[in-house]
Amino acid sequence: MEFKSGGYQLPFGTVQVVVSPSAFEWHNRRIVALLPVQDIAIRGLANRYRRPGIGAPLAASTQPIVAEQGMQVAPRMKLPMTAVLRLDAPRRQLAQRELRATLDLYNTYDVATATLGGKTVPLEADDTAVLAYVLASPEIWERELKAFFSGVFSESTPTQLASIDVYRPGRIPVVFVHGTASSAGRWGDMVNDLLDDPRVRERYQFWFFSYDTGNPVLYSAALLREALRDAVYKLDPAGVDPALSEIVVIGHSQGGLLTKAMVVDTGDRVWSAIANKPLDQINLSPERRELLREAIFIKPQMCAASSSSPRRTAAVTSPNIGSPNSWGVSSPSPCALSRQASISHGTPATSRSIHATLDQAACSA
Repeated sequence: MEFKSGGYQLPFGTVQVVVSPSAFEWHNRRIVALLPVQDIAIRGLANRYRRPGIGAPLAASTQPIVAEQGMQVAPRMKLPMTAVLRLDAPRRQLAQRELRATLDLYNTYDVATATLGGKTVPLEADDTAVLAYVLASPEIWERELKAFFSGVFSESTPTQLASIDVYRPGRIPVVFVHGTASSAGRWGDMVNDLLDDPRVRERYQFWFFSYDTGNPVLYSAALLREALRDAVYKLDPAGVDPALSEIVVIGHSQGGLLTKAMVVDTGDRVWSAIANKPLDQINLSPERRELLREAIFIKPQMCAASSSSPRRTAAVTSPNIGSPNSWGVSSPSPCALSRQASISHGTPATSRSIHATLDQAACSA
């Protein structure tokens, strides 16, 4: 669907529509395509959330205005937009052959109402349809096995940590980490439910970490820690946003092991289990030695305004004492070094549990 200024024929005359170019820019992204979503049939998501109001709900595809590296809005993410055709003095204009109107685009992440004729009215929104449009991309699901067998994320990629929205100072990041041969798309149902809760939506922002799930767990965990450190520094270099010291990390399956590695203190226990001499005595290049030190000798950072250490973590159906049925491997996971509460219910119960926890925290803030 294309929106541009110009004259459009009506049964009783014409309407001259003005569209501001600035309406197609959103922070560092430019809207390049718009798709109506009100008639989309949705399968695969448990719930569909709509908000009644005026305007036409749309899904907006965007591209970065200036190329970015590191933490950013996910490249395939669509923005929930609502288009409203505004006519000033419509009764007087209807007596003429030519009408003049302005087309306004609203990002429903930012606003829920518009002012028309001096009155505040709600905007129509269909966030679930926009999310379903994103999840309908086959590339999301095709990458799951590719990331396990061939390592697609080890290739050139702008980021392994992405969000569904721009950074919102004051909102606590909730970082979702998927499991083996999986992807961020697997969190669709949970995120769909969380976004519909205004108390959660106004208190939290949602980030997603993607990684090559065939890599060693400790290596992927090191990449997660590095990605969060870089994101915190990029978004808040002065360390003035206290919400970034309240990061919540939620991991499923292998992702739960990566999550655990954000908060444990391993000391030298992992290294002692796999080596018979100190790391400094191993013949390695400085770069490789530092990589091993970062991956194996894990220490959680103190929570501070500029810290990327999470304040809360949750592991969903994670093999914290090893996975004896995984490819015939029966030895316990070396990551299982400290106790951590794990949620081991089915998906609906897990979603409700996490939703209730975030909702309770938002209400008590």
